[in-house]
Amino acid sequence: MALRITDWDEHYENNRTREMKRMSWVPMPVKHDGDGYTELLDHPNGAAHFGAWCALVQVAARCGTRGTLLRDSRTTPQEGAESHNPASLARMTRIPEAVWVEVLPRLVSIGWIEGYEIPQEGAAIPQVVAMNGTELNGTERNRKKVAASAAIVKTDPLYHKVEEAFKSKNDGKFDDYAKEGVCIHAIVKKARSRNPEDPGALLSAMLNAFWKLKTSDSSAKGFWRSQPFLPSALSPLWSRVLETMRNDEVDPELLAIVNGGAA
Repeated sequence: MALRITDWDEHYENNRTREMKRMSWVPMPVKHDGDGYTELLDHPNGAAHFGAWCALVQVAARCGTRGTLLRDSRTTPQEGAESHNPASLARMTRIPEAVWVEVLPRLVSIGWIEGYEIPQEGAAIPQVVAMNGTELNGTERNRKKVAASAAIVKTDPLYHKVEEAFKSKNDGKFDDYAKEGVCIHAIVKKARSRNPEDPGALLSAMLNAFWKLKTSDSSAKGFWRSQPFLPSALSPLWSRVLETMRNDEVDPELLAIVNGGAA
């Protein structure tokens, strides 16, 4: 799967840009109180990550298939061009590669991009330095802090609830636990943000709806049928599943769960 901006046409195109063969500018949302924006900025390097995100949207606007980040702008996904990666994005934008290494997995978990393979645990990670010069990545102290945070997350009963629900449909295992773990955390965080009073009920409704969409999709293109039943698939599709539930569901109690705590 090629690296791409989630729901590009919905958020970064308008009636003027759709008439352009090549974009010299790109419209961007100006909302600063959404879940994604606040989550992205809630990080010691949040400002740098937001700057990288803006640059990523600009790069995507100039690709052959807009919104799909292929390294050869003249090609399409079907022609097998390689997706951009931290090194190529660093060369194009002059933003340090270490920033891209750190921000791309965060953008996956937030649901703003899809198709990016999160590096396996133990892979070399470039150092990322905060404004005060403190190293935030790559040190033994930080690795221990990350491991401790991961341990806390995995004691969360909602984390286990989501993990077991997905594993039950995948022979009891994941091929990439590190990647799926990041996305489980993102899904739980989204549920708590939208319905803080009963996030567990929202999670159950979302998982059931996602499974129903996947197993009942009989459309010609089969979009939902083609999605793997994995946290890494649901996380970027979270908003689309919610909207589908609002459109299709007639049960007032379930609709209240879906809409509970919404901004």
